[in-house]
Order: sequence, then structure tokens, then C-alpha cells
Amino acid sequence: MRLSKTSWIPSPSFIGPPKTSITGPSDFKGALKALENFISDYPGTPFKEQALYYRLDSAYKLAINSIESKKQERLAYAKTTHSSLMKFNSASEYKEEADKMLAEIEKELQQFSK
Repeated sequence: MRLSKTSWIPSPSFIGPPKTSITGPSDFKGALKALENFISDYPGTPFKEQALYYRLDSAYKLAINSIESKKQERLAYAKTTHSSLMKFNSASEYKEEADKMLAEIEKELQQFSK
């Protein structure tokens, strides 16, 4: 039996912190893809804010740990994911941590404008 997109609502553990540690760029890329799919497939989910935050977190970690040739593009994407989270809820419970990530992203982007 196939569930419709509106009949399936994931449990909080579906979006929660990973059960195992993420160790490399491919793990962050996989997390990003899964979160992007989730956000796209279930736009009305009550877990959207969490998904947007974890997408930012994954994009941030991927960008910060990237090789120089990919870093600027990934930092720009991470900055976009911060904007998406703040657009969804500017008073997010994740705002403080998200703003710390944004400050680090902007600091790292400065090196490319020199």
C-alpha cells in the first residue's frame, strides 16, 4: 500500500539529530539532498522549521570543510539556506545558532572578495 504525501507525517525522530556521526563531505551532501527532498515533498509538515535548520547546518558544515575550489559556491548556498530559515520564521528557536553560522559564513566569504 502506498501512502499519499498528505497521509504520512514523520515522527520527530525522523528529523532529529543524526544517530551516527557525519564524517565526510559525501555525508553532508547526502543529508542536504534528503532534507531538500523532505522540504519539497512535505511543504506543510509541522517539522519544516527543523528541516530548514538541519539543511542550513549540513550546508554550513559542507561549505566550511570544503576544498578551496568548491568553498565559495558552497558558502553562498549555505547563506541562502540561512535566508530560507529566517524567511520561514524570523523568530526561529534556531535563530541564535543560525546567526552564528551566518557570521562564520560571511567571514569565510570575505576571503574571496579580496
